[in-house]
Amino acid sequence: MTLALWLLTAALLGLWSLAAWGLHRLLSSDAPWLVALPERLDAWLASQRWAGELDRWWPGWQDVLRFAAELAHGLLGWLGDGALWIVWIVWGLGAAVLLGGAALLAWLIGYAKRHATPPSKVEQAAA
Repeated sequence: MTLALWLLTAALLGLWSLAAWGLHRLLSSDAPWLVALPERLDAWLASQRWAGELDRWWPGWQDVLRFAAELAHGLLGWLGDGALWIVWIVWGLGAAVLLGGAALLAWLIGYAKRHATPPSKVEQAAA
């Protein structure tokens, strides 16, 4: 059980690291599409075939998407190069919580194994 816990922790830490690396690459790229994102969003939305179908199920979703794009654009402009530091600080905090939680669970598993009561002679005879 402890091995499964640490394998799951390693897989989650790998996905967490991959997400942080991808966000770092996205924020550190000098992409002109990021600057023009709010302006180009309307043209992109108009070209999607599924936009009308989604509008039936969630009216106003385009306004939410526009607001999110403008918010992200403004936030990235305000943070500037500090966004890269924030990505890795959040990654470090998340990795520490993930590893700390796995260590605590591994300790609890070991503690439970050490302090488990052995079956009585009646239970052993029944089995």
